[in-house]
Amino acid sequence: MTFELENKKRCRSLSDQHLLARFHPKNPIITKPYVHEDIAVAFENVKRDDDYAIKLGWTHIIIAHLIREIEFEQVQQLPVQDLSKKLKIL
Repeated sequence: MTFELENKKRCRSLSDQHLLARFHPKNPIITKPYVHEDIAVAFENVKRDDDYAIKLGWTHIIIAHLIREIEFEQVQQLPVQDLSKKLKIL
């Protein structure tokens, strides 16, 4: 049972990575008017010496606000011609 659960998690993780590789931001630059004030507060308060959990919390705040402002588009990919590469993708 544990092996099956780990295998499902691993497959899902690889699937998520493949999904992320197929998209990119239309405009990766977010200008100042679109930057939420919580982001500035997070950058001011995060310290190099902070505990990992605290850094992770500030990072979550930053990403949560920024992801709302980013529009993604799908990357056009060429079809795979090599059979061995096709088998790896599946």
